Amino acid sequence: MKKHGLYISLLPDGKIKRHLSTELGEMPLPDITIAEELIALTERDRDTVLKELNLVQTLAFQVEEDPSSQFPFRLCYGRYLHRLWEESPMWYTLLMTQFYDEISTTSFENWSEKQAAGFMADGLSAPEIVEVTVDLALSLLCEPDPEDPWELNLREDIIHQSTATVFFTLGDTLDVQYLFRSTGQYYVFLLQHFCLSNLNIARCQYCGRYFIPKTRKKTLYCDRIVQDGKTCKEIAPYLAYKRKAASNKIIRGFLRIKRRLASRVGRALSDKKPSVVDMTIEQYRKWMTVATDARDRYLAGELTEEEAMAIIYVPTKDELLEKISSELTLETAAT
Repeated sequence: MKKHGLYISLLPDGKIKRHLSTELGEMPLPDITIAEELIALTERDRDTVLKELNLVQTLAFQVEEDPSSQFPFRLCYGRYLHRLWEESPMWYTLLMTQFYDEISTTSFENWSEKQAAGFMADGLSAPEIVEVTVDLALSLLCEPDPEDPWELNLREDIIHQSTATVFFTLGDTLDVQYLFRSTGQYYVFLLQHFCLSNLNIARCQYCGRYFIPKTRKKTLYCDRIVQDGKTCKEIAPYLAYKRKAASNKIIRGFLRIKRRLASRVGRALSDKKPSVVDMTIEQYRKWMTVATDARDRYLAGELTEEEAMAIIYVPTKDELLEKISSELTLETAAT
């Protein structure tokens, strides 16, 4: 019996040929380039995903304290998986195969209902953590900043402790096929091959999203339709200089803070000593939802520069430490 998961082949034209093996049978997926797959991952509907995921995890935490919440948890959990299947059968399959592999190497005999529910709920975060990793990696590839260096460390929980299974088939030529059973495996593989391809990735200086320029020549704007049926490339050149400078200021501020917060998420998931700047994946996703909306509303002329930056801005480590020190000083003085 064929093992379930995502099977891909690298095609000569730079695309990847994909198909899923699931309980429902074989499911071919459209061919896609590695760049398109990575960029699409960074453009998911964060708001809907975050709300549903937070609800599942909240109910999972309540299971042991309140046995009656077991049914709402499983109902909500099932609803989330159903929505994930509708959004992307590929993501659903990779999540289920990852669960199966983890369960097959884990003993549940002494687990409480709360621990089991927690395991199930935490597993749903795997694709979200991978998305943060890919977004940060593309940002580093797109805009290396010597004055603000960052290092991307792919942890074992991202890679899922293993690599793809490789199959060789000898026909007219030697064909290579890869089997993936987790989102971490798949997207780390794509990142590695994307870096080796030496493609010229860019970030639109108007909408702030990634794109692959059609030539090696520096391209500032993408072809996405953003306003009144017009693309960034059509709108941006006609903006006044002050407006363009302000737009760049907002976008660069958004990107700089996003990098800083993504790093805090990675730090919080590591074994380092806890810090006041640590951030959970849920907190990061909440900020992304609010900050992205503020950026887009500013670009659409609905917010001023000051209003947008007030929403996007997050204090630095030094500012947080200074605030904590001031609060302790006031408390001491009051006593």
